[in-house]
Amino acid sequence: CPLTTWSVSPAGRLCQAPVYQIQVPSRVTAQQGLCVLLPCNFTANFESSEVAYKYWFLRDDDRDTSPAVATTDPDRALREPGDRITLVGDTSDDCSLRISDVRARDRDRYYFRFEKGDFKYTYRETQPLVDVTGSMDLLWDPSPNHLDRGVPSRVTAQQGLCILLPCNFTANFESSGVAYKYWFKDDDRDTSPAVATTDPDRALREPGGRIRLVGDAPDDCSLRISDVRAGDRDRYYFRFVKGDFKYTYRETQPLVDVTELTEQPVLGVPEVLLSGQLVNVTCQAPGTCSGTPPQITWTGGFDYTARNVSVALANGSFSYSSVLSFTPAPGDDGKELVCTVTYPAVVGVCTRRAVRLQVHCKSPPHISWPVADLPELLPRGNCTVRGHGPGGAATCHCAAEGNPPPCLEWRLPNRTLPRDFEGPEL
Repeated sequence: CPLTTWSVSPAGRLCQAPVYQIQVPSRVTAQQGLCVLLPCNFTANFESSEVAYKYWFLRDDDRDTSPAVATTDPDRALREPGDRITLVGDTSDDCSLRISDVRARDRDRYYFRFEKGDFKYTYRETQPLVDVTGSMDLLWDPSPNHLDRGVPSRVTAQQGLCILLPCNFTANFESSGVAYKYWFKDDDRDTSPAVATTDPDRALREPGGRIRLVGDAPDDCSLRISDVRAGDRDRYYFRFVKGDFKYTYRETQPLVDVTELTEQPVLGVPEVLLSGQLVNVTCQAPGTCSGTPPQITWTGGFDYTARNVSVALANGSFSYSSVLSFTPAPGDDGKELVCTVTYPAVVGVCTRRAVRLQVHCKSPPHISWPVADLPELLPRGNCTVRGHGPGGAATCHCAAEGNPPPCLEWRLPNRTLPRDFEGPEL
């Protein structure tokens, strides 16, 4: 790589003061999963008897006291503990930086700082770019191998539910040997435990099948995640191995985004609830998953029985519901019925929906009359009669109970009377 040299003077020094230089490529390129060396030499004030410390920082670090990318100072915090990114070279003027197992997020500009006793200088004017490209197995031409364009660049799931990442790919399927498929997280190496795989000998990040490959076709790389949790949020990449053919599709790394559970259950309540008549109310849990079944509970302050119902869907997932059966009474009118769905595989994740009941009363009307001084009832009616002839009077009572309030009216063979009627004759 061509070297670029900058000459800079530390602030506050006179023009005749020493000039500090750094020699480093303006840009280096590495493939994901491999390593890269950023060769570097610099000039500084090495005359102090104090211990010398070297530091590399990312360009966006707001101050030289931020966690370093790499350093020889044992007391300085690191952005990423471990030795994946290290300073190499034993000479005092060597500032070379090595990045192993290169990842997409390593793409950035970097700057160097040197400290030795009272001498401290930051070479911010020189910020080489580390560029990162996709990976490929060197013995194979990558041009015909790719994930299908239909693979979404981003999918979103709510905690506790499940998600399907549809995926198809092309590869050398003619190679002899058993075919194995793998999904890894962005920061993983191809030899790391897989997120999901069809290889029975490969270790998994999380055993148990919560995250697994689905689809039987040779070119199907679809991934299903059940019981989604916050830790699932990441970028993922796919790898295919068949005999001598090995290829990692790092160029396409879909993002699985995870949000809080906001979806509510779906309640099925009849429009009309009649007092004394058995009714069934359903509560369907959000999502159609094949993971841990949700727990569905009811609260409402009345007697009921409930049963859980699960329906297997054609794609291998399930729909979970609960059916509540009860007989409403007039006193249940206005009560709140609540369905709560809890996802036990993810601590603290639940959702609920409530509905206020409206119970209608339907009972036959009944005739009432005074207890004392009962007259003889006329054969054509159930009324109280006082006297006969022109001076006589008849009083008829009708009472009914209902919700909504019933409309009462009296009907004669040839006409309908108002609810409250008083007149000289019927």
